[in-house]
Amino acid sequence: MALQYKELQGDMQHKQQLLWLLRKIEADNEAQRHARDVERSANELEAETARLREIEKRLELVRSEHYAAGDVLSSAQGELYAANTEVQRLETEIRYISESRVRLENQIAQLSAQTGHWQQQASELSAALAMWQERRGGAGQRLQQAQAQVAAESTRLPEADQAFHAAQSGLAAERAALAQTEQALKIEQTHIDHSDRTLQGLVLRQERLLAEHEGLARPDAAEIDEQQRRIAELAGELARKDAQLAAQLEQLPDLESARRAAQEKLDAQLREQAGLESRLATLKQVQDQVESNAQIHEWLIKHRLQALPRLWQRVRVEAGWETAIEAVLREKLHALEVGQPESLQRLLEDVPPAKLSAFAAAAPMQDAALEGMRPLASLLQIQDEAVRVVMHDWLHGVYAVESTPGLEQRQALPPGTILVNREGHQFSRCAVSFHAPDPADTGILARQREIEDLSAQLGQREDALRQARTEQHVVEAALGGHNQRLASMRQEAALLKQQVHEQQMESLRLSQGMERFQERSRQIQQELDEISRQQEAEGARRTTAEASLADHRQVMDAVAVQVQAAEQAHKLAEEALNAQREALQRAEHEAQQSVFYEKECSSKINEIQTSIHVILEQSEGAARQLEQLRTELAGQQDEDLRQQLQVRLEQRVQREQALAAARTRQEELSLGLRSIEEERLACEQKLEPLRNRINELRLKEQAARLNRDQFAGQLTEAGADEEALVAALEKGMRPNALQTEINRLAQAISDLGAVNMAALEELQASRERKSFLDAQAADLGMALETLEAAIRRIDRETREMLQQTFDTVNGHFGQMFPSLFGGGEARLLMTGDEILDAGVQVIAQPPGKKTSTIHLLSGGEKALTALALVFSMFQLNPAPFCLLDEVDAPLDDPNTERFCDLVKRMSADTQFLYISHNKITMEMAAQLVGVTMQESGVSRVVAVDIEEALRMKEELAA
Repeated sequence: MALQYKELQGDMQHKQQLLWLLRKIEADNEAQRHARDVERSANELEAETARLREIEKRLELVRSEHYAAGDVLSSAQGELYAANTEVQRLETEIRYISESRVRLENQIAQLSAQTGHWQQQASELSAALAMWQERRGGAGQRLQQAQAQVAAESTRLPEADQAFHAAQSGLAAERAALAQTEQALKIEQTHIDHSDRTLQGLVLRQERLLAEHEGLARPDAAEIDEQQRRIAELAGELARKDAQLAAQLEQLPDLESARRAAQEKLDAQLREQAGLESRLATLKQVQDQVESNAQIHEWLIKHRLQALPRLWQRVRVEAGWETAIEAVLREKLHALEVGQPESLQRLLEDVPPAKLSAFAAAAPMQDAALEGMRPLASLLQIQDEAVRVVMHDWLHGVYAVESTPGLEQRQALPPGTILVNREGHQFSRCAVSFHAPDPADTGILARQREIEDLSAQLGQREDALRQARTEQHVVEAALGGHNQRLASMRQEAALLKQQVHEQQMESLRLSQGMERFQERSRQIQQELDEISRQQEAEGARRTTAEASLADHRQVMDAVAVQVQAAEQAHKLAEEALNAQREALQRAEHEAQQSVFYEKECSSKINEIQTSIHVILEQSEGAARQLEQLRTELAGQQDEDLRQQLQVRLEQRVQREQALAAARTRQEELSLGLRSIEEERLACEQKLEPLRNRINELRLKEQAARLNRDQFAGQLTEAGADEEALVAALEKGMRPNALQTEINRLAQAISDLGAVNMAALEELQASRERKSFLDAQAADLGMALETLEAAIRRIDRETREMLQQTFDTVNGHFGQMFPSLFGGGEARLLMTGDEILDAGVQVIAQPPGKKTSTIHLLSGGEKALTALALVFSMFQLNPAPFCLLDEVDAPLDDPNTERFCDLVKRMSADTQFLYISHNKITMEMAAQLVGVTMQESGVSRVVAVDIEEALRMKEELAA
């Protein structure tokens, strides 16, 4: 079967290469034909282009005259525009003088009214000035009293502030001690809770492992032995089926050989018939192309002659003399019989656009032949009488000779007598005409005779083809029955193999189940031992935590009493400080109001004085302007301008007449120019179809060349020998026949089904892959066990490290929060039983507030809480540098001071770089760096060393 597959594949590739070569030849011929059409269309395009150039030359001459007339018209228009401009200027000046007189009169009246109004305003402002000067004197006395009160209150504020800070420091210390004790108490309680949860989780895990061990199913060993026995029985039956299948396979080559012989015989018959059909179709196509003359096709349709047969289709020439007949008759071979002589006479009234011969029926005439000479007309076999008469007429005096006649023989010929040999050379008494093949007519008679012979041969081969097909069907039926039996046996063998495979897989499953049962039992026992050890260690840690918890509770009770006393003292100091600050604020507010009132009085006085000065200046300016307006009104006269306007109007009428004459001349030239333009457009419209036809023909030529290159590329990729393929094409083949043969071979290959030519190699590769996969599975099992042990160890270590980190940060947070707030408490609470999956909740209670949601805290309280948490985590692993970006922005002054105290304490181990706009925060800095913009768009850095600045101040003071 594999050998047959290769033979079919090779035959199909050969047929495909022949098809590609034939398509390539056809595409090449089509490209050449389109190239000739492109050349003809290009000649027509050049003729029309030359005519267009002549029209454009005339158009340029007329356009030059039109441009000159346009210049004259433009000049006339310019002169008219100048006259109009002068008239408009004079009219504008007259209108301006009239409007100016009205405007000046109105301005004089307005200035007179404004002068009286300004005098009234000046008197009113003088009265207001005296009133505001009196008020400014009372505001000065009030300001001195307020400033004395502010100085008195400012001296008493530092004493109250110092007492408040002392009470606050004492309260913070007591609260810090209490918070530290509470934090230690909560840490121990957390340890106890953690130990309880851990012990409870270990108990649950121990119960799950025991339940799992009891639920493990042990595989049955007897069932495994039964599976092995079944596998042995099925293997024996499979061996018997393989022996029967081998016996049937031995008979298969003989049947396939018989089928190949019958198929080869049928293929030979089909190839011969396809070759004849292809040759016949090619000859008919060539014959049809001989008559494909587009120039005369419409003329034939007009006279209803397109369906008439040509002369070459109605004559039969003796073999070997076709070239002689073609050389003598030439284009007359394409003659048409039009019927009666009257029809031929009517054609003379409408001459065809190309060469064409036509003949009509006529009476036969007797013609005496030269003695010893064979008339050329005697070589023709003609059935139609009208054709016989016209052929004897056209071949009158023409005789056939086998070889080249001698000089004496030619000189002895009568006048008008012509000798022609088989090569088509013609000899007369005085001249020799050498024949050269005409691509349009060469071989037309030989092809026609070959077409008739091929048609007869195709009819004879039908019987042989039917007999070969019958033999092939009989052999195919026998081979099909044998293949069906083979398929049935193969199916039975495959079923047995499937059963053996299923039994083997079941046996493997039971064996692996036994191994998994033993391995899991061992793992469960190891985990139970580990749980027992963890329970003992966790119980010991819980006992230690309970003892430490009792000690911390005793200490916390003693510290709570001290905190209450410190809170009472802090409250009294805070109330005294707030009262003193309110008194100072009232005094400062009163002083500020006095300053504002005094400034308002001074501003009003300055404003009134300025207004009076402005009114006086405006009155003086109005008087001067009124005098100027009266003088200007007296000088506005327009009598001279009206006389000049009349002269300019008469000049404008003359220039309008000159412009009308120039416009008439230009319109006459425009009509002539438009006529020539229409002629040019008509010529250009003829050019576009020609260009489109050339482009279309070039596209067709390019498409044909692309097809040729495509088929040539396919032949090159296939490594085909084109010379051998060309020799095979000489027998005559058609693309359709080749495509049918290729389809038949593809179907034959498909009918073979799947052909496995490497079954043993695939089996060996599958076994090797199975061994490799078994080894990989074992390695994966070991790796999985190792990973699970590592995961358990990592989880245990992670829980311990995370719990330790959480406890440390929580302790720092509990200490940091009271330090920043001056009291209160804060802690971190883990939300969840499993520490690796639990979240963290922040509990914050500022002093004087109940524990509630964080949304009820102010912005400063939220910021301080966040700072306490961030610095608590920062103390876990302090860094040498810390960058703070405006963290004190939402804080008020007291909270800012607490924040600064915290930063100062932590700066002993860490250097802080912070960005701030708060003066209190900037005061604690050792180095100030600022950015200023003294010029627009130019930034400048300014740095100040505080210690150096203080030193320079002391030196200057000294």
